[in-house]
Amino acid sequence: MLSTDGIKLKACDRDDLMMLSGLLQDATVLIGDMAHDPESGQFLLVVARYQKTDDGARRRLTGINIDGVTRVSRKGFSPHDHDEVLNLLAMIPKDDGIELVFSGESMIRLECPVIKVYAADLGEGWQTVFSPQHDDNTHRD
Repeated sequence: MLSTDGIKLKACDRDDLMMLSGLLQDATVLIGDMAHDPESGQFLLVVARYQKTDDGARRRLTGINIDGVTRVSRKGFSPHDHDEVLNLLAMIPKDDGIELVFSGESMIRLECPVIKVYAADLGEGWQTVFSPQHDDNTHRD
């Protein structure tokens, strides 16, 4: 049976972030559902997290708050394309921040002195028949 409780997680180090990254792999996000508030130092996004379940697959909205962000840089997309969808592949810890890597060679680099990421499900979600597809030729030696 599917739990309706959802997740509430906090990532405070590299290992925590890698675990959260695995949970959020294949999430989709509208560009318009991402924002940086320089005054509070927060980067916020809402993703549709992919879940494989006993009775099929689901998407579930998950709010993510990355705290302590001092600078944001983007590659591969315009922040003005609000209705475009990105597919999250990984959240990668770096020495001076976090990289959000998306399919299609898009990326967001967040400069932050420490890892402080919060994630929480925002509802029960919905059934989906669409499963993420990965190109087997994406790995390079």
